[in-house]
Amino acid sequence: MAGPQTFVKDGGIWHQVSQIWINVAGVWKQVQQAYTRISGVWELTFVSFTPHTDDYTAPGSYTPAVPFGASSVTIYVTGGGGGGVLNTGGTISLGGNAAGTAQRTVTLSSSDWGKTISFTVGSGGPGTAYPSAGGGSGNYGSNSSLSASLSAGSISMTGGAGTSSGGTATGGTTNTTGGSGSANENIRGGDSVWANGGANVSGTSAPVIGGNGSTGSGGGGVLATGAGFGAGTRAGNGGDGLVRLAWS
Repeated sequence: MAGPQTFVKDGGIWHQVSQIWINVAGVWKQVQQAYTRISGVWELTFVSFTPHTDDYTAPGSYTPAVPFGASSVTIYVTGGGGGGVLNTGGTISLGGNAAGTAQRTVTLSSSDWGKTISFTVGSGGPGTAYPSAGGGSGNYGSNSSLSASLSAGSISMTGGAGTSSGGTATGGTTNTTGGSGSANENIRGGDSVWANGGANVSGTSAPVIGGNGSTGSGGGGVLATGAGFGAGTRAGNGGDGLVRLAWS
């Protein structure tokens, strides 16, 4: 159910009101909510709301409230991308795998206004270096997850991190698996729905650092040939996750 709507008749035509202002002691102030007394009962008849999008990209936990006046929200949940791998032995290097993204649109009612949506934004996996010719897997990212209890029902969504493969996703009406990083010569990170993976880098002396991924994509690998690689030489980091709430 949509929120209350207010109309005014101007020149014989009804127009929906999006903003109401009142003059208080000579100062114009915008009205956030308005009530009308109907048959002795005060009813909410106007709520000020502007469509907007909130992006959460710093790893951590959040509990924002549903804004008053919102009639729907489109939710995106993307995990953290995996870090790339540098093999200083020169045999194999890997780009990190990207995270998965869950997406869905939820219809809101006035009973949802002020309720909290709880979620965690996952972090990208650090790029690594392996000194042996055997290589190894890069550091994994961490999942992003979201939950809420709204009038449309319980919501549970997960954007899986980039791990040994592209991250999967659950709980969305659209669930997109993250792209896989490449190996050896073309060692760029896997792509997420938001960004391309980190670039591949090659070099013959330290420091050599692969390109970092952004927004859920994988970190770039490194093809290192030659001697003298220091401790600072490594592949790129995976991009941190994202939760987007697009309110309308």
